[in-house]
Amino acid sequence: MNGNDILRSMNGIDDRFVISAKRERIIKHSSNKKILQKVTIGIAAAVALAIPAGAIYTQFEHKGAVMEYFDEKTADYLEDKGLALNYVSENEHFRITVDTVLSDGNVGSMVLTVESLDSEGIDYIGEKPFFDMYITEKNDVSTGDKIFLEGGGSIHHDVVADTQYSFQKDLYLCDIDVEKDYVMTFGLDRRDKKNDPELFEGISFDISFRPNLETKEFIDDDGRHIYFSQIGFYTDEEETIRRLNHLSNTSGDMRLLRKNSILSDEIDITSATFDRSPEKEKPKGCVWFSSIVEINNYNGARLGDMLFKEVK
Repeated sequence: MNGNDILRSMNGIDDRFVISAKRERIIKHSSNKKILQKVTIGIAAAVALAIPAGAIYTQFEHKGAVMEYFDEKTADYLEDKGLALNYVSENEHFRITVDTVLSDGNVGSMVLTVESLDSEGIDYIGEKPFFDMYITEKNDVSTGDKIFLEGGGSIHHDVVADTQYSFQKDLYLCDIDVEKDYVMTFGLDRRDKKNDPELFEGISFDISFRPNLETKEFIDDDGRHIYFSQIGFYTDEEETIRRLNHLSNTSGDMRLLRKNSILSDEIDITSATFDRSPEKEKPKGCVWFSSIVEINNYNGARLGDMLFKEVK
């Protein structure tokens, strides 16, 4: 990837992928490639990804995996907001669960769980691998382009078992049309030359990246914009991206300003990407928080010597 990725080496984050969930929708694929679909209609299955506040409560099946990437408070919050999705799809080798998909329209995050179902699956999981994810527009699956789903990711090895592991993926949603519906499929990491390329055949999910988080637009005195949400922030202002690239969160350079108070809170960041590559249509600065931030408690941000205030 072109551009500068910071903080990833501190967290063991590779430029790839995700995993976790409860089985409200199951799609099984037999070894002879004939598809049997079984839909279990439950609470989560009836809830769209763009879920409003106060949605129906649903528990994570793999809550421990979700808590490895966020904290317990965040996992509880996601359950309370109906964002414990627990979508499941499988073939003869793997069962993959999409635990949650979070989106603010510019940056997103996804957690999945992968379980092996046969010896080939066990061998693959034993390698603690990353794998590729692709999306295709749902209305154009047969003829549409397969788009590589960009974003950094991490496997938390503490929750890797002999037969399953979890995966978290940061999503660059600023590069896709989040108002469209997609089908998500999987493939081997393109650097992997050892495994059967058909291992993930038949596993797919109907997926949406429509915003399901609270967001705020902040602006500085020079008219530069940053879009903050509960999981991170985004900007396509080249000068802001250049200056952000030189900041270090460990020194308290990034802080959120509390409403009706002189106090501010340090932003706890897990990863960030600042890309000003000339071949890109526009630059992008993407930052992800380590837990859900109650963005409505703040009306501004101080990023180094840059001061941004909420757009009213």
